[in-house]
Amino acid sequence: MNKNLIQKRFAKNLNTYNDNAKIQKIMAEKLVSLSDRKDYDSILEIGCGTGLLTEKVLKSFTFNTYTANDIVADCKEYIDKLSDRINFVHADIEEIIRKSTHKYDLIISNATFQWIENFEEFLLSLLSKLNPGGTLLFSTFGPENFREIFYITGKTLTYKSCDEYKAARMEQEAYERRLERCKTKEEAQRLQVNEMNGNLAELKSIVNNPNIPKSEKLKEAQRIMGNTFRAVESFTRFVKSTEYRDLPTEEEIVETSIEKGQVAEDSNDTEMSEQLTSDTTVSVDEAAKIVNDSKRDLQLSDVHQIEKDVIEEMKDIEIKHFGEKKSSVRIDITV
Repeated sequence: MNKNLIQKRFAKNLNTYNDNAKIQKIMAEKLVSLSDRKDYDSILEIGCGTGLLTEKVLKSFTFNTYTANDIVADCKEYIDKLSDRINFVHADIEEIIRKSTHKYDLIISNATFQWIENFEEFLLSLLSKLNPGGTLLFSTFGPENFREIFYITGKTLTYKSCDEYKAARMEQEAYERRLERCKTKEEAQRLQVNEMNGNLAELKSIVNNPNIPKSEKLKEAQRIMGNTFRAVESFTRFVKSTEYRDLPTEEEIVETSIEKGQVAEDSNDTEMSEQLTSDTTVSVDEAAKIVNDSKRDLQLSDVHQIEKDVIEEMKDIEIKHFGEKKSSVRIDITV
């Protein structure tokens, strides 16, 4: 998605936008009506544009601070005319949300999220910027938007249905449950590597299949890349959790097995010996080999590097087969 081009085109047509934004006006009215609150301490509006939604918010809610954002700098002129209490911020909201530590009681946006490159990532970031009990209200377009233009030209933004978003979330939750069932740190790491490589292989299979129409290939590519990002997000969150920190390493399990085996050998208590050895999953000789092999096993840093390599290869595939990046995924891993 070329945001510089989007910025230029919106800036060029600001003067006529309100005359043509009939649907956006209806959406703005519906959006503010969804709130069951009328008082918010801090408000963030994303993609304020010429102020169609801003005007509705000013009439509907009371507030102490109000920040309005847009990628087009000239929107400030329109917002300033509506109120001198609004702080206009000219910037790419994806960059702001990723870096900002500020939190809000209401985050609201009308007909803007279709321009967000990584919607799932962005939505999760927005939720983290809400104060306890805060509200996120947004409107966007569904897959039937401008369908006539798409049928004629084959060109459109990619819209997902609610069912598709729900299905993606259910798939992510299923993967998170698989992570939680892992018995060792290494098992979780291998699961993530297999997930990354499996998604990459699936993407290659889709884009190289001559029997799949290009529009379907793009849709599937975006689904796979979305799944890949969500797997990275889930794994990154998992390795920061107490559940992961409490998992033993395979080396620790083996060393415990060796210790139990030695105690059993030294013990004259037959019952105790049988109990200890029954808990041992490997023999002492096998354990020694596993300890040595585990030192050459994947490290957490290796897994993160594989994640980044897979994402970069996916981006290259996307550019090769679809030209301009359609659904680029940004990975920022901190452990």
